[in-house]
Amino acid sequence: MDDIFDEEVAEYMEKASLSEDDRRFWSEMLKKATPEVAVSILSYFQEFPDKIQWATSILKRKVEAMKTRNKEAWSQILSEEEQELTNLISNQTA
Repeated sequence: MDDIFDEEVAEYMEKASLSEDDRRFWSEMLKKATPEVAVSILSYFQEFPDKIQWATSILKRKVEAMKTRNKEAWSQILSEEEQELTNLISNQTA
């Protein structure tokens, strides 16, 4: 990522309703992401600020499922994620 975007991410994370640990978690994850993915995640947070905690939980669980190679947990997470996205789309079109 470029310096300007890094500053934007840092500024947004500072204002977000997250614990300090969660801010660090997202900062590290966004630094590792491609610029396109980082922009997409940041846009999602800006559009749906009430979903930041949910997204944090999902990503932390994904990281843990990958570390432990827990396919059942991974499938459950993807199912929950799909349901949440379906709900978002439904609410946007209602």
